[in-house]
Amino acid sequence: MPSFDDYIVYVDESGDHSLTSIDPQYPIFVLAFCLFDKEKYAEKITANIK
Repeated sequence: MPSFDDYIVYVDESGDHSLTSIDPQYPIFVLAFCLFDKEKYAEKITANIK
């Protein structure tokens, strides 16, 4: 049985993710993470979205 953590992680990327053919006009790659405590997420985030 898998164990689950107390956190939720959202990951998103933007830009050119190719490392073999980098576009010199737009050589940007961004990787962003949001880490939420599950209890705080349920109490604060979802309550504000509703």
